[in-house]
Amino acid sequence: MNYYKLQKLSVCARLGASTRIVLRLETTNIRFTPITNITKSAPMRVTAPSHGLLDQWKVAIVDVIGMRQVNAVESNAIRDKEFHLVAVIDDNTVDFPAISSSSFSTYASGGSLAYYIPFDMSAYTSARADVKRSVGGPVVLALSTETGTLEIDAGSSSLYINLDPSDLDGMECRSYVFDIELARPDGIDAICSADSEFCVLPEVTTSL
Repeated sequence: MNYYKLQKLSVCARLGASTRIVLRLETTNIRFTPITNITKSAPMRVTAPSHGLLDQWKVAIVDVIGMRQVNAVESNAIRDKEFHLVAVIDDNTVDFPAISSSSFSTYASGGSLAYYIPFDMSAYTSARADVKRSVGGPVVLALSTETGTLEIDAGSSSLYINLDPSDLDGMECRSYVFDIELARPDGIDAICSADSEFCVLPEVTTSL
């Protein structure tokens, strides 16, 4: 069984602006997909037949021979900073937009893409989130799928936060805490820790 990877999240919204934030939901299980080639290019392109990845998923690389600069330090203890967002090109190919491999050693053989398996969200029918000044405090902003401020996309294992400028009316520029729950017919599941950070940034103004 795949269990959701409960974690502390950090998101930001700006006063006076519309905000759309995507949260990719992962399980605690890692999948390894064999690599057959890595280009020396910017961005770096990796061939991994039938990789099964979703676009904009976080992926690490392990056990490559030759182009060792791409490898996580420990194959079985991959650090969070060693995961990078990928752009899916096709069923067999992904790009790493933030990585240039032009000056790396030449790929020789082996290696795998390593990523947390997407969380199955197909059973969930709604979501809610409460933003508070502190854990256990009064709610200062309530979000939900009913109001459209939250949106479930089971196909990409994603939850979207959608905010209009008016949603933040009356809120101060500061850090708040928030939690999110997903509801299914037979229960409710939390998807982040109660001390997850919701940061409200000041409005950006321009002079003509």
